[in-house]
Amino acid sequence: MPIQATTVPTTEYVIKLNRLLEKFVVFETVFDEYAQTCRNISLGKCLVNENLETLKLYFEQNLTVLRQFVAQAGSVEPPIVFEQINQELQSALADYVVATETMVDSLEGDELTVYQRIILGRSEQTVQRQRINQVLQ
Repeated sequence: MPIQATTVPTTEYVIKLNRLLEKFVVFETVFDEYAQTCRNISLGKCLVNENLETLKLYFEQNLTVLRQFVAQAGSVEPPIVFEQINQELQSALADYVVATETMVDSLEGDELTVYQRIILGRSEQTVQRQRINQVLQ
């Protein structure tokens, strides 16, 4: 079901933006932990139940939630003074999703190759996080 866009007053938009960023930090933490888990798996320093197949399931679940989050974030029409910031923020979030999709797609193959691809995807996520930081400064 598509989410209906609504324009909000400036103060309300700033509050919603702050909440959005708080949720984004959670995604950042989760995907960073997944990259670390992938590293541990590739080094053989993991728990018995940690493997690439399980990690991929967790990644996919959180990617689904991330996509919903980005759609919800895009459903709020900003006040005119925030239109440019909002557009740049939405672009960075969309690119963050693409980087995450790349990470999920790379979770097949030998453990070292998978880890190398995860690191590349994580680097792209970092670039998008930095874009978000720049937009908000």
